Amino acid sequence: MTAGSDPTQALLDAALLFGSTRDLQRLSELVLQRLVSLVGAERALFGVFNYQGEIEHAETHNIAWGGVGSPLPISNRTIDEVRRSQEIRHVADVANADLNVHESIRLHNLRFVLAVPVRACDRVAGVLYADSSLPAPEVAERQTQLVRGLAMYVGLALENVLLLQEQRMRAAMLDQLVHDLRTPLQVVSTNAQWLYEGEASEAELRETARDLQISSLKMKRMIDVTRRLSLLEGGAVDGRPAAVDVAETLVTHARVQRLVAREYHLAFEVDAPDALPPVITYADRLDLVLDNLVFNALKHARTGTTIRLSARMRRDAGPAEAVQRPLGEGAVLFQKVPAVVADATKGWVEVTVANEGAAIAPEVFARLFQPGAHDGETRRGEASSGLGLSIVHQGVHSLGGAVWAETGSFGTRMFFSLPLLPKTTTLRPSSRFPTGAVRGA
Repeated sequence: MTAGSDPTQALLDAALLFGSTRDLQRLSELVLQRLVSLVGAERALFGVFNYQGEIEHAETHNIAWGGVGSPLPISNRTIDEVRRSQEIRHVADVANADLNVHESIRLHNLRFVLAVPVRACDRVAGVLYADSSLPAPEVAERQTQLVRGLAMYVGLALENVLLLQEQRMRAAMLDQLVHDLRTPLQVVSTNAQWLYEGEASEAELRETARDLQISSLKMKRMIDVTRRLSLLEGGAVDGRPAAVDVAETLVTHARVQRLVAREYHLAFEVDAPDALPPVITYADRLDLVLDNLVFNALKHARTGTTIRLSARMRRDAGPAEAVQRPLGEGAVLFQKVPAVVADATKGWVEVTVANEGAAIAPEVFARLFQPGAHDGETRRGEASSGLGLSIVHQGVHSLGGAVWAETGSFGTRMFFSLPLLPKTTTLRPSSRFPTGAVRGA
C-alpha cells in the first residue's frame, strides 16, 4: 500500500477485484499482491487447505516451495496453530518469548510474523502469512486489522471459487449420467414396445429378456455410482476402515459384469493368491474405483478377448511418478470424507485391471488421470466424458494409494495400490505425508 493511501478504500478495491475472479490461480496471485502491499512483508504466502487440513495450493512471495508434498520453509507450527485454533497468530515484539520457540523464526531472524485464517465453506480453508526481519511493533495492530479485513474478503472470493469447482464437477457427472442412460434406456423402450405390439417365439422372448436384463444392470450401475459419489461429496462418511478381501471383491465385480461382458463377447479371468491378506480400507470407495476401471476395460477391449483382474503384494505404493502425481485444481472429489494415511511399514496390495485392445493415444495417455482426458471416440455405444479415470485417481488417492497405467500393442493395464493398513496420525498442513505418533486403525 502506497504512502498516504486510504486502507479502507484499498480493502474495498481488493474486495471488488477478488469477487470478480473465478480462477484459483488468478485469485491467489491477486491476494498475494495485496497482502504484500498492505503489510510491506519481506516474505508472504497465501495457502489453501483441503478438507484434511493439508495445503494443496499456495502462492508465495520470496519463499521457495517445492509444491504439494514438500514442507513449507516457514513456521509450519504457526500455520497449523492458525488452522486448528481459527485464530490469528501475531509476533511483533522483539522481546516476545515466542521468537525462541519457533525454529523458522530463529532461523530467519524474524521480528514480525503474522498469520491470519481465511474462512470459506464453513471451515478454515486458507491462511494469509507474512513475516519480516524488521521490528514493527508500532504498526502491528494496524497491520493485523488490515489483514483481518483482507482475510474476510478473500474468504468470500475463495468460497465462490471452491463452490464453482464443485458445481462444475457435479454438472459434468450429471451430464455423463444422463448421456450414459440414453443407450440402455433406448434398448428397454424398444424391446418393451416390440413385446407389446408383436408375437414373439420363446427363443425371441428369452433373447429380449436377456437384453432387458443387461440394460437394467447398466442403468443400475450408473445410478449406484452416481449415488455413492453424491453421498460422499455431501460429507456422508462411508463408515470406518474395515477389512476387505480384495480377491473376493474382484470375483464379485467380474460376476456382476458377466452379462455385459457376454454381450460384448468378452470373458473375465481373476487371479489372486490364496494367501493375499485383507486390506483395511473403505469398501465403498474401492467399489467406485473398480466400477470405473472394469467398465472402461469392457468398453475398450477387443471382441473375443479376456478382461483380467488380478492382485498381488508389493513393498511400496507404486512408481514414483504415480505416487507424486498431483491431483490438480479440478480434483474436488472425496474432500469431505476421511482420507487414509498409509502405514508404509505394513506393505501394499497392487490391483490390476487389464484388457486386450488398441493402445491409448500418446496425447491422451499423457493426461490420462486429468478430468476430460479422452479421445472423443464412441465405443460399443458408449461415449467417454473423460471423468472415469479422474474419479479413479482421486478415489485411490483418498484411500492412501496410487494409480498408474501401461499401454501398447497388448492393450491397456491399469494398476492401483492399497495400503494393507492405515494409521491414525497428525498431518503437517504443508504435506500429505504423515508425522507423529501412530496407532492401528
